[in-house]
Amino acid sequence: MKEINYYAKLNDELTSYLSNCVSLTTFEELLNDDKIHLTNNTNSLLNSYIKDINYLFDVIISIALSPHYLNSPETLLIRSEQSYQIDNEDYINTLRDSSLWKRKGAKLAPEYVYSKSSKEDIITYENKFVIYVFNLLMQEINKFYKDNPLGNSLENLYKQEQITFSENSLVNDIKENNKNISALLNNDNQNNQLINKVYAKGKRIEQTSFYKLLSKETISLPIIPTNILLHDQKYYYLYRFYRTNLKRTNDDSMFVNYVILKILETLIENKYRFNKTSSLTFSDNQIQITDLICSKDGFTYQFNKDGNHLYLDVKNGTSYSKNLIIIKEELDEAIFEEFDNVFYICQINKSKQNKNVLEIDVLSKKDSRVSLDDIFLSLRLTVKGTLSKKCPICGKLSLKEDRRFDQDNFFCHNCNSSLALIKKGQAKLIWLKSLWGGLYGK
Repeated sequence: MKEINYYAKLNDELTSYLSNCVSLTTFEELLNDDKIHLTNNTNSLLNSYIKDINYLFDVIISIALSPHYLNSPETLLIRSEQSYQIDNEDYINTLRDSSLWKRKGAKLAPEYVYSKSSKEDIITYENKFVIYVFNLLMQEINKFYKDNPLGNSLENLYKQEQITFSENSLVNDIKENNKNISALLNNDNQNNQLINKVYAKGKRIEQTSFYKLLSKETISLPIIPTNILLHDQKYYYLYRFYRTNLKRTNDDSMFVNYVILKILETLIENKYRFNKTSSLTFSDNQIQITDLICSKDGFTYQFNKDGNHLYLDVKNGTSYSKNLIIIKEELDEAIFEEFDNVFYICQINKSKQNKNVLEIDVLSKKDSRVSLDDIFLSLRLTVKGTLSKKCPICGKLSLKEDRRFDQDNFFCHNCNSSLALIKKGQAKLIWLKSLWGGLYGK
């Protein structure tokens, strides 16, 4: 089994090159010299990981067919002629219960007797652990399956049973769809085929009675290594993989480091100009930033980091917007703060109701830099025009002056959008600082 050790390798690189404070120019040189790897060639690593999950799913299927049960004794009342052996306790309880006895001629005899039976219960700690690990593995497979542009067939690819002329039609974009069909028929793409195979196997596990009986059960963390988890070969294989690959021990810190470095890489590649005093260092397993200020198109971006929060002030002249970027490995729920914009960057978004969420994974085939650049671009959106009482976002006559500023800044009491009038050369522009800010608790 090959471990997913990208973060460990990145940690070693950061320790080697960023243990002393370095400028953003030096960081860019490290990226260009391929000494810090943020754009990672993970094909072989991904293939090995998917093969591991495929084998683990086989192990889970084997456990589902023959799981460990919890044998708990229970006392039953059975007809006396059906009893073949009762212990002393059952015998005494039967003697004491007069309702069980019937007179047969001159004799009294029990019609029913107490008898112990063994009850098998599938809801055990170890079986709940199996489902817990399976759900974690399905989260991993779902990430790769979502990134996989192809299904197993044209029907899966175009979500239909026959050729139509809708926007999803096979003939809608001949050039693009020819590429898709060629890729689908290409047997060289082993990763895609393996991902499809393992995804289908996971869906079959979700249909088993074992999964359905246990899927609503919860397990308390941390996981306790019981005798069965340690000494039953099948359960132990899952437990060992969980400890090596799935157990969260870094409190998001390595993911936070990765995302911050990806943000810096994005800003560098998109020609943001950094202050000469901007620098970063790596200590206590965390990226630290100092005077991280950059500018583009007349806007200044100033970053401050506190744990997994990036506070970002965007300024133009005397106008500014206050923004928050929250970085978490797993995003369970929204965190509402009084900012113009709140963004969430995570590996897994468990709550699909959250707004402004960008999912990033080191093994993902999609390049996150485009989406990251869109975030920073969205913070300097401008349009030509003038402002009156009518809000250009929602169309209501609810635009008021924003009291945080002296002039030329406005706030909509209907949709909570923030806007400002700014100058670019001789042109007057409307800066859309925050759109529908009420969604983020403003």
